[in-house]
Amino acid sequence: MSEYNLGKEQGQEAKKWLTKKRAVVLLASAIIAGAVAHNKLTSEEDKQTPINGNIGFDTTKTRAQLFDSLSEEASYVEDNDLCPREVCIVGYDKLIPDLPSDRRKALDETLYKIIKRNLGSDDFSVKDAIIREDSVDKNFDLDININYGSFIVDIKSIKQSYLMRYRWSSDWQNRHLAGYNATAECLTDDKLKYGDFDCEDDFSKSNNNLERDPIIKHLPYSTFNYTISANTDKKGEVELNVKMTLFSADTRDGGRDEAISKYKSEVVEWVKNTGLNPNNYPINYDISE
Repeated sequence: MSEYNLGKEQGQEAKKWLTKKRAVVLLASAIIAGAVAHNKLTSEEDKQTPINGNIGFDTTKTRAQLFDSLSEEASYVEDNDLCPREVCIVGYDKLIPDLPSDRRKALDETLYKIIKRNLGSDDFSVKDAIIREDSVDKNFDLDININYGSFIVDIKSIKQSYLMRYRWSSDWQNRHLAGYNATAECLTDDKLKYGDFDCEDDFSKSNNNLERDPIIKHLPYSTFNYTISANTDKKGEVELNVKMTLFSADTRDGGRDEAISKYKSEVVEWVKNTGLNPNNYPINYDISE
């Protein structure tokens, strides 16, 4: 083959290759343009679809941002059957937005239990448990990396109110989280919104003495091996409850009794360190292994 013909053939091959390359580039450009257009259309459609599929809300907003009041949000939750449990507290997103979902669930379930106890029935459904806005108290203990707080919930449908307390940490293995991390308590009469309903909780039938006792501000207190809480006995006197857990290291080589004695001494010493007299508090121990 002459050099002329060889060059001509190579030129034709190069031309074919360039044509194919242009086709691939054009095809890729078309695919990208189509994807962008689709995403834009989908995004515009999404903005018209709110919670539960009703047209008119912007889903870029949280549920709390969609309503002027917590009562309005509670009505929306109930009307659209958005509560997956028998009791749902309304107001987390607006008032305690950083509270983890597992702790919200625990508080809902704890509230259910105390309502069941005070209604004397499990045949109920509460969707209007609304956080009282001026009752929210949030704190963080830097030394032990624990977030803790409290708030009051008012439930108009059953004319009851409760004090909710919680604790949580960004470290789920935090040993200071042992014990009660979500509690529901009766309120003193002056804090009740709907009047007295002869409230009972897991700590006392009447919290008046407990609320006034100086030890309450130090509780609950937890270590790796025990948690200290308080309640009142039948006479209304404050007593301490210690939930103690023994591990294999505690019971190895017959050291069980020695470990129990050590932790009991620590509890007494802790009470002294609060500036209070341990002799003023009966101490009940619940020991598990």
